[in-house]
Parts: sequence; C-alpha cells; structure tokens
Amino acid sequence: MSLVMGAQLAAEIQTGLHAIEAGLLSVPGGTFTMGAEDLGIPEREVTVDSFKMGKYTVTNEEYDSWVKSLGAERFFLLRYDSKTDSPSIVARASSKEEVFGSGVFQIIAGELIQKGGLDFALQIVEIEDHHSPENFDRPNQPGVSVSWYDSITYALMHGARLATEEEWEYAATEGGKKKYATPSGKLTNEEVHFNQDIEKGTTIDVDDPRYPDGPFGIRHLTGNVWEWTGSSWAPGSPLKVLRGGSWNDDILDDLRAACRSYGRPEVSDGYFGFRLVVRRQDSSK
Repeated sequence: MSLVMGAQLAAEIQTGLHAIEAGLLSVPGGTFTMGAEDLGIPEREVTVDSFKMGKYTVTNEEYDSWVKSLGAERFFLLRYDSKTDSPSIVARASSKEEVFGSGVFQIIAGELIQKGGLDFALQIVEIEDHHSPENFDRPNQPGVSVSWYDSITYALMHGARLATEEEWEYAATEGGKKKYATPSGKLTNEEVHFNQDIEKGTTIDVDDPRYPDGPFGIRHLTGNVWEWTGSSWAPGSPLKVLRGGSWNDDILDDLRAACRSYGRPEVSDGYFGFRLVVRRQDSSK
C-alpha cells in the first residue's frame, strides 16, 4: 500500500494539467444577463472572469486511460472549502482504511471537528473501472456513466475543475448573445445532436466532422450529453447542476443555454458527461 500526497500528488496534478492544455480554448471574461424569465429562471446580471474551457467533453479514451494509470491507489480524500464548497484533493490511497489511518486525515479531521464541519467538509471518492454502455463505448465518444464525484476527481487530478454554471452559461450563450450554443444561435439538426430515438440512439464522437464549432470554438455545449457543473442546485443542496441537454432530448427548452437541470452527485448514466475548465492564470498558455 502507498499513500500519495504532498509533493508527489502535486507533481501528478501538474502532469495532468500539461496533458490537457492543448485541448483548452480561451473564453474572455465579461458581464452578461444570466437566466430566462420565460423558463421561470430569474434573470440577473453576472460577471465572470476569463477562463479556459475544453473544446470537447472528456472522452471514453481519456477517462479510461486515466483510470488505468491510477493503479491500485483509487481512493481519493477530498477536502471542501467551507465558504465556496470547492473541493481539492488531499491524498489518494489504495483503500479507505489507508486514508482513515493516515496522519493527514487525522490532522484535517481534528481541524474540522473544531469548526463543526466534519461531515460535509471531507469526502472519500473511490474511482472504479469505467464501463460505458454498448453503443456508447467508442474511444472518442463522450465519457458517460461517470458521476459528479468521478468527474470532479478527474478534473482536479488534471489541475482543472468543472465550470460554474455562470461560466457554463456565459460560454454557451457567447456572453449573452445566443439562445443556443450554436453558430446560428438556433437549434438545428445540422448544428446539434439531439432528438435521437431512446432505444436506438446514442452519442456521437466529440469531434464528429458533421457538426460545427459553437461559441468560442467550443463543440457540443448544446446536445450530445448533459454536462456536470461544479455548482450546487441551491445553497446547501447535495444536488449538482447539469447543463446543455443530451442526445435524446426533444424538448426545445431543455436544450436552451439558460436551462438548468440537476442530478445526484453519485448518479451516472448515458446522458451525463463532463468538460474541463481552468483559470487563465493556472494555464501556461
């Protein structure tokens, strides 16, 4: 058994960041009107800082390769910031027992007990072997059957995170200019993969040449898979926000850039995927 933490863990995260940088696109910050009154979502003015977002959602090949690279150390200790609910990785190990028995856990637990936040502020995530359903398992299809916990752990180990829903909507609307995340700002079969048969349909490869890039050069923010964000459905809620709609959605409002949905963080299925975001100052480019 071996506990990975400190300098070794930091080096792994830095290596992960270098591996994803080429696939990130710049999104300049700005202010926009978020929400849609006609969807029952209050409108408000929001300002977001510049960030970088993955051109594509994370693929089966990318996710599976990472899982295999972990070896036996697939248990991650996540620590949540009490003010922002943002997680960071403290250590990874080969078993829960190894995490619980480690000195780092005892130190952090002691700090949190004093603050009264132990139950919420620490999380152990086990990364299991990944098996996408049949017809969803091509290497370049979006990685589905991945929970929010899986997604955030992958992101953190690549020096990244999941977009806040403010960042996600800003990117999808091209700074408030578009209703759908498409070149035309409209929902068309030529621009979006949606409305597929529930029994026979599936996702498409993230770089399918039949479909154009969307706002800021980012592909498939509308359709293909719902995307996990880093935001909670409501303050204190365990539910996590999903955005974008998926391959089988036929309700036009579900595919609106302003539409919100949610999922339990432990749930995974063939509709949910994820995409990485990095702060501009964290990237070397």
